[in-house]
Amino acid sequence: MQPVSLEIGRIVTSRAGRDEGQSFVVVGRLDRKHVLVSDGEKRPLERPKKKNVRHLRVHQARADELSNQDIRLILGKYQRRAPEEHKVVEEVGEPDAKERCD
Repeated sequence: MQPVSLEIGRIVTSRAGRDEGQSFVVVGRLDRKHVLVSDGEKRPLERPKKKNVRHLRVHQARADELSNQDIRLILGKYQRRAPEEHKVVEEVGEPDAKERCD
């Protein structure tokens, strides 16, 4: 089931994969299991990354504007905050290396 809080503009952190620990902004939805995320640099809006929602930690913070420059700016500000200020809205399931993620 698609989490209610996983809307376009929401800041998320990857919990699994090569990009574990990296922050992104949700820029689109593919289906109930997958979203498109961008960091404005390595993964710009023109080439977003497909992520399984179970591999994301959803934060309370949002990005109102969706341009590469705005995404870089909001993620930079967010990452400079103290970790205890990063309010997590929800985590969908636990990433499991043995489970296939189709």
